[in-house]
Amino acid sequence: MLLRKCLAFGVCFFFTASLSFGQVETARITGTVRDNTGAVLPNTEIMITHLTTNRQFVIHTDGTGNYLSVALPLGGYRVEAERPGFKHAARTGLTLQVQQTAVVDFNLEVGDVTERLVVTAEAPLLSTTEATQGQVIENKRIVDMPLNGRDYIQLALLSSGTAQPLGGRFGGFTAGGQRTTQNNYLLDGIDNNNYQNASQSGQAEALKPSVDAVQEFKILTNSFSAEYGRAAGAVVNVVLKSGTNEFHGAAFGFLRNQALDARNFFDRPRQPKPPFKRSQFGGALGGPIIRKQNVLLWRL
Repeated sequence: MLLRKCLAFGVCFFFTASLSFGQVETARITGTVRDNTGAVLPNTEIMITHLTTNRQFVIHTDGTGNYLSVALPLGGYRVEAERPGFKHAARTGLTLQVQQTAVVDFNLEVGDVTERLVVTAEAPLLSTTEATQGQVIENKRIVDMPLNGRDYIQLALLSSGTAQPLGGRFGGFTAGGQRTTQNNYLLDGIDNNNYQNASQSGQAEALKPSVDAVQEFKILTNSFSAEYGRAAGAVVNVVLKSGTNEFHGAAFGFLRNQALDARNFFDRPRQPKPPFKRSQFGGALGGPIIRKQNVLLWRL
């Protein structure tokens, strides 16, 4: 949930609050469990742990040895597989991004369940679970890269198939040769498109969150599924930051005025530079609402 309060002199404060059980689907983990001979292992317990909140999701493989997790929040994970008569196996170093379906397979070795085999996961070069083409813009790039007006949509131009628009009321970007109005904007999976007559707000999104409130967003430019619908351009799926077991926050201040800018070509040379003030300041704070370990059971 994102709330915005704007004071009379134009300063806007953004307050974010995201409950994990209220979020839409963001990512999943799937895979197959086999033994050393290649035979599938049904009814194997799979435990998925979200590292920042310590939430655990317990599922079991089906009759073909496959498993599919419930919808998972973004972030780092540890995935473990356990079955009587086999060594305990774990995969660490797995980071889920928005709309990602990660494949984590296990090959269990015969042995005591108290023996552990830990493997550090590596990011796959190609996605083998879907044909969608797109790119995830992570929080580090959102915060560190220069943005005029701190508008995260400018970073959509980092994705292939996008271009700067020639003009129009909405601004933003074009994708696949379509107009800027053909882009579909989602905020935590909720429709965030501007339906105002004549585009009075001057932006394509109904609500533009602060870059400090955005965890990451993904630009889908081609072959995305029919579940998104509405538009023939790109799909912009923004995910807001959610709480963790630790308090965290940030404060920012951006100063821009005539003292730091060069003189305009048309300014009178013997006159002072015209006044120009465009400063932005604010902050973000996140933390736990309920600090405890939740275990969700899911059996295929």
